[in-house]
Formats: sequence, C-alpha cells, structure tokens
Amino acid sequence: MSDPFDHVHELLRKGRRTEALDLVYNKAEDVIEPPYRFDLNHAWYVVADILYKERRFEQSKSVFEKSLVSRPDDVAAIIGLANCYVGTDAPAMAVNILSAALSKHPFDCTLLYNYGNCHFDLEQWEEAIEAYEKVLKIEASDQGLLKSTAENLSLAKQRLDARR
Repeated sequence: MSDPFDHVHELLRKGRRTEALDLVYNKAEDVIEPPYRFDLNHAWYVVADILYKERRFEQSKSVFEKSLVSRPDDVAAIIGLANCYVGTDAPAMAVNILSAALSKHPFDCTLLYNYGNCHFDLEQWEEAIEAYEKVLKIEASDQGLLKSTAENLSLAKQRLDARR
C-alpha cells in the first residue's frame, strides 16, 4: 500500500495547495482527515506549511503548535513556528522558541541559522554574528545554508561596524 502523503506531496509540487489542504484537513471540524491521522505530526506540519506559504501566519502558528504536540522535538516544525512569529513581527518570540530548541539540539545548523536571523531582525548584531559563526564552525553539508550564513555574517558585521 502506498503512503497517502505521496499524493499530497505531488499536489504541492504542482502548486496545488488548496487541493492538498482539502485532502488532509477538514476545516469545518478542525481535524485531520482519517487517511492521514496515522502521522498527525506530519499531517499538521503539511497544513501549517501550506498556511505559512499563503502568509496566513497566525493560523499557521497554531497549526505548527498542533504538529509539535505529537512530536515536540520536530526541528522543522519548531523552525516553522518561529518563522510564523517572525512573519507576525515578533522575532523576540522566535528567539525564545529557537533558544529552547537549541538547548536540546545545540549543533543543529538550521536552528542556529534561524536563531541568527532572528537576532539580525532585532538588530542584535553580536548575537547574530555569534550564531552565524557557530554554523560555519560545524561541518554542515548544506552548501546553500553555508553560503547564506556567510552572506548574513558579512552583513551583520557590516551593520555592527556601522553602528560603532
């Protein structure tokens, strides 16, 4: 038997978010549809991610929280939740969420990168620089992440120098 999420992911790859959302989520009852309930974390994550991409940050925030109920250590959902706070102009809340996650996953480059970005948004240049430098010290395999981190590190250093 195939994974029912395969069809959902195919729809998402084709940009058909509304169809994917309708398959997974019963909006009237605010529940995940039966074929997807075997993995509530993933199902709620899919719903939250669709809402996030539609810039519906408040709704997405509450759905990412539902995703985290069934798997509190889901780094992708934690980052999604933090990004919702950034999207609602609350990067300080995102810093708190990411800081808590980093206490459990101190060498997660994606968490560190997002943590640095939140400090960057708050114009806390020293903290941003520290986070970005940690990412670059860890042997990360994601070249795109490393490139973005180096670029943001350079910008943070420039902003810090300009402030002095």
